[in-house]
Amino acid sequence: MMSKNYNVFGVMPSSGYIREKVLLQIIPFSKATLWRKVKSGQFPKQIKLSVRVSGWRTEDVKAWMEARNTETLPHPKIQKRPITPMHLRTAVKND
Repeated sequence: MMSKNYNVFGVMPSSGYIREKVLLQIIPFSKATLWRKVKSGQFPKQIKLSVRVSGWRTEDVKAWMEARNTETLPHPKIQKRPITPMHLRTAVKND
């Protein structure tokens, strides 16, 4: 019997391919967002393994995760607004 070498949250093998069901347990977004990101090029494309089976290379998914970990946050175009405590805010009247 062959043992699998799992390393990310106990689900992703260290090499090979990962199917959508398992991938969705690892990545931080929904199925619809996954496919939207694949289509836009923000997430690696799946590989056709057979006529009805597709999967992602674990190396590609790991590289994507590493790239996300090294991104600088917040995004340079995002401007943070100062937060005013509730007791100092003035009420706006809509007359």
